[in-house]
Amino acid sequence: MRQKPKTFPNFPEDKPCPVCGTTVNGECLLVPIDGTEDGNIMEAAVVHLWCALATHYHKDMGLLYTRGDPESLNDNTPTDSQTD
Repeated sequence: MRQKPKTFPNFPEDKPCPVCGTTVNGECLLVPIDGTEDGNIMEAAVVHLWCALATHYHKDMGLLYTRGDPESLNDNTPTDSQTD
């Protein structure tokens, strides 16, 4: 069984999220960066939890993704449920 990902309560102010480009404070997680492996160690990017969650599933392709227009993807104001 896979373990629940480790999350952190506050987003760092000095590293923007690679998905939305902001440093809005909120729950975040570390996502490994492909190609940075050195044995059992690798670099990771800090990503907002709400940016990392897929909102759609394409059954034929087996693909999870987030769909939206470019403007809505930059609206990273967390909802009440994202800040609890």
